Amino acid sequence: LYWYAPADKLRSLVRYQDKHHLDEALAAGEKVIILYPHFTAFEMAVYTLNQDVPLTSMYSHQKNKTLDEQILKGRHRYNNVFLIG
Repeated sequence: LYWYAPADKLRSLVRYQDKHHLDEALAAGEKVIILYPHFTAFEMAVYTLNQDVPLTSMYSHQKNKTLDEQILKGRHRYNNVFLIG
């Protein structure tokens, strides 16, 4: 869903609590590290956040080249992420 649904659909499914803390820190020029578990609901929140906030994320390349290309395409869908392999 978070790779293929329209951006507005993701926004309609995700609700942030106290996001103003992140917004204020970024506006003040602070660096922020967000740690989140590798579960679909949390990933959907991060992909939604990435619509508005540039992110840097770690990535492990997949052995299957086709799958790897698809995952990378999904992670770059907002052209707002820097992946570290």
